[in-house]
Amino acid sequence: MGDPFLQNCFRVGLLILPLFTCGCGGEVPPEQYVIDASETSIRLSDDLRDQFDVIPFRWDVPESWKTAENDEFSAFAWSSGAGDTEARITLTKLGMQSGVMAQVARWRNQLKLQPLGEDELAGETSAFPLEGATGTYTELKNDEKTILGLIVPDGSSMWIFKYSARLDAPDDQPESFRQFCKSLKLTTAE
Repeated sequence: MGDPFLQNCFRVGLLILPLFTCGCGGEVPPEQYVIDASETSIRLSDDLRDQFDVIPFRWDVPESWKTAENDEFSAFAWSSGAGDTEARITLTKLGMQSGVMAQVARWRNQLKLQPLGEDELAGETSAFPLEGATGTYTELKNDEKTILGLIVPDGSSMWIFKYSARLDAPDDQPESFRQFCKSLKLTTAE
């Protein structure tokens, strides 16, 4: 070890080595932290709206709906019913550039229905007046499933309220979705 640099590194190493081997001492036991389970719960639907207030709507959720886990796209999710006839209701925000009729076409594709042109798609929708806005409403079905949807433009975004369930879901589920849509109030209009 004739190199002065290596000699200095060796000396520094010998000086530092006791620091690594002595630890923190044995007198202080490790500290344990207990986290309240309520702090670790997943925040869903109404909890998020009340905490962050980023969704520009107010609504009346039907009593039969239960808060559900959000998927990768939805801002809110609910379920209604049970088992095979459970309905899923979601709220998703998309950029307006994706287009209202493109969303209706996407739902038709999900149901494996024949593609339609833009004019024909428009014929499957109706204007849906809300407090503060007018949305576009549609009801689509195939032999097994139904999708009800309300698309509400808000500036450069559109908010998509979607109901999806098997066709044999109880009749009150689609009606609950329609009533929910009627309760919507766009708060940015205030």
